[in-house]
Amino acid sequence: MTRWLGPTSAASAERFASYPPGPDAYCEACRRPLDAQERIGAAAHGWMREQLALPQALFTVSELSILSGLPMQRVRRYLDSKKLIERAEGVRGDAHEVALDRLMQMAPEFWHAIRFRVSKYVGEEIDPERSASGNDRGRPIA
Repeated sequence: MTRWLGPTSAASAERFASYPPGPDAYCEACRRPLDAQERIGAAAHGWMREQLALPQALFTVSELSILSGLPMQRVRRYLDSKKLIERAEGVRGDAHEVALDRLMQMAPEFWHAIRFRVSKYVGEEIDPERSASGNDRGRPIA
C-alpha cells in the first residue's frame, strides 16, 4: 500500500491535501485506507491517465527556481531532500528534471506556493480593472 496524507489529516496538520496516488493508498497520519468509493475513483483516475498516455510534464531546477522566486541552490537542495530530482547523465545540475506529478504528490506545499505566485503575477497582468500604470479601470495615462 502507498502512503498518502488524507484530506482530514492534511487539514488538521495545516497542510495541503493531495489526490491519492492509487487505489491502494492509506493515510500516513491516521492510517485510514481509502473507502470503496475513493478506491474506485483513484483506480479510474489511474486508468484514464494510462489510456490518455499524456506526456509527462517536466521542469528543470532552473525553471522551478524562476517560478518559485527562490535561489537555484536552495531549490535544488529542497528537491534533493525530497528525492524528486531525476538526474540526467552528463548534464549540469540546473538541467536535472523534476516530474510535475511527483512534485505535486511529494512536495505539495512547494507546488502550491509556485501556483499561488504565478497566479498572483498572471492575475495582476491580465486583470482588465487594473493596469501596470496604477490608475483605475485599466485606462492609460494621457
